[in-house]
Amino acid sequence: MQRGDTNLIVLQVARTLLSQENGAEDPTLYFDGSCPLCSAKIKNYASQEGDEQLRFVDVSASNADLGSGLVCGTAMRRFHVQPPDGTLLSSARAFVAVWASLSVWQRAARLAKVPCLIAILEVAYSAILRVRPLLANVAGYFDAQAAHRSSNET
Repeated sequence: MQRGDTNLIVLQVARTLLSQENGAEDPTLYFDGSCPLCSAKIKNYASQEGDEQLRFVDVSASNADLGSGLVCGTAMRRFHVQPPDGTLLSSARAFVAVWASLSVWQRAARLAKVPCLIAILEVAYSAILRVRPLLANVAGYFDAQAAHRSSNET
């Protein structure tokens, strides 16, 4: 894990604790932190304007709080989001819920409301899940190469 990744995790934990203290209800993103592809996407989301409205839970962590209605095996296989209303969204619907919170993605969230588009996004997400192991390996390779380069520079 790189220093920037550690700082991101500390920031996310601090935000989570602050929102719990304030009684705020933020959408909770459940992601597989052991997957380089998933981690890269979450790192991108966590760097966007509006990310302070999101709570990030790495379901691969041994102490992950999955709340109610979600088990680890299910959470590891698909992306899940629990909005403040307590429903549990998965797959494309979960991504659209996240997009609605992030300034850069809000147009995509509005576009996803077009009839039939969410169904198309669900099919696309299912196709990506079939090749996710390959994509994760490729992402892991490039992440390792970047880490190697940065360690050689210091």
